Amino acid sequence: MKKIMLIWIATAAATLCATCSNAVLAAPTSQRFSTILLQANHFSNPANSITYQTSKTNEKQQVQQISKKSKKLTKYVNERFGFSIQYPTSWKAGEEAFNGDGKSLYTNNPNVDIRVYGSNYLQGISDPYHKQEKGMKRKKVILNNGKEAILVTGKQNNRIMYDMVYMSKDGATYHFYADVPQTFFDANQKLLLQVAKSLDFSNE
Repeated sequence: MKKIMLIWIATAAATLCATCSNAVLAAPTSQRFSTILLQANHFSNPANSITYQTSKTNEKQQVQQISKKSKKLTKYVNERFGFSIQYPTSWKAGEEAFNGDGKSLYTNNPNVDIRVYGSNYLQGISDPYHKQEKGMKRKKVILNNGKEAILVTGKQNNRIMYDMVYMSKDGATYHFYADVPQTFFDANQKLLLQVAKSLDFSNE
């Protein structure tokens, strides 16, 4: 009986670990841009440990395909934080994070990280505008809904960090976040801005 119980416990633990390792949390808790985001409701994300091995040839082909198939849009609505965003149907989005904060919008290529999420601002801990990071540029952008957001961009090792941030009056922050190769950004800069500006909030 004890042997059977031990086998059952081991099997359950293995199943739980597999579930955790496959879970995707929308908020990027570890970034290559020297940022540690200590925000409420976000935990360590095993999905962030991505090996970037996509060849330049495949990357260019994928960029061309994205540019040609980006006219049709689909809408994602997040019930937990009350926001929505429109993105190309050609983007293969992931499942919503198990904590409901958002989801990855682009899983076509492991070398491209594009996601949208909400979080709760913690004064003195959160850094939604990346003010603690050097070399970041910030500018005001008017979203399609007329709200004023902040676009933060930075470059490191031929990769672009792109974060459209809006903070609500009640302390919630909304992010359209991308960490992509320079080649992908150059080909899709207008598209990224189009998607970012479609951020909308039902509680504002």
